[in-house]
Amino acid sequence: MKKRHIWSICATALLLLCNMLLSCDEVSEDERLVLADEYVLNAPVLIEDFTGQRCVNCPTAHEEIERLQRMFGEENIISVAIHGGPLASYPTSKLNGLRTATGDEYYNSWNIEALPAGYVNRMGQIVYNSSELLGLIRQNASRGEKGDVVADCTYDSASNKLKISVKAKKPDLQGESRLQVWVVEDSIVAPQLKYVDPLDKSQGETIDTEYIHRNVLREAVNDAWGTAITVSSGYATENYEIEVSEKWNIRHLSVVAFTYSDGQVWCVTKSKVKQ
Repeated sequence: MKKRHIWSICATALLLLCNMLLSCDEVSEDERLVLADEYVLNAPVLIEDFTGQRCVNCPTAHEEIERLQRMFGEENIISVAIHGGPLASYPTSKLNGLRTATGDEYYNSWNIEALPAGYVNRMGQIVYNSSELLGLIRQNASRGEKGDVVADCTYDSASNKLKISVKAKKPDLQGESRLQVWVVEDSIVAPQLKYVDPLDKSQGETIDTEYIHRNVLREAVNDAWGTAITVSSGYATENYEIEVSEKWNIRHLSVVAFTYSDGQVWCVTKSKVKQ
């Protein structure tokens, strides 16, 4: 099996996620690492950020993700906020909730134990703390390259639909490979529970009604678990259409597409919706 070891940075860069991917416990100082500026990602990384609007520690996780994205670029750290489980909130007539049935399906299928939690390229386990993360990084998994998945999406105002085209290379692996396509929305203003002062939790909690939620999973375009890539080798092209909900802001929509095989993400890309 051909392997491409894409991350010389992984053991250091993703350990920075230990702060982000904790449950509601504190992080000891010796578990925190500083990322060296000279490290560079060679291929995009998918972070499935399990979160909820009633999770008081989740805003800290969001900040850690944004710091990674500033370091490496959002095209290299592709994070999707998945609202699911009891700390997430469904939309109601009075609440702009971000919980989805798909988010719940992932949350339950992977037996999420606490929030915030994260899945880095689906590399075998959900991450809650630095020791689990370190074990995950040591697996030194192989991944594809930039360009192995290319997505294009255009909004058709006449039909109020997104027209999505994805070109995906089948991973050079045994077994079935699948393509997953998501619609995500950035810059959603909606309530979020958080600490008044994260550095002094004795000051209590508050609800920030103007909180800006980043890169939120809105819908799985081709089912929660994607569709099989049918070509035996080379590239496959898949086309999809999905109706745009009145709750979505077209200007902030993107498509995230990734291939995975044997449960692990091979390559991921993100493309902003064109109008």
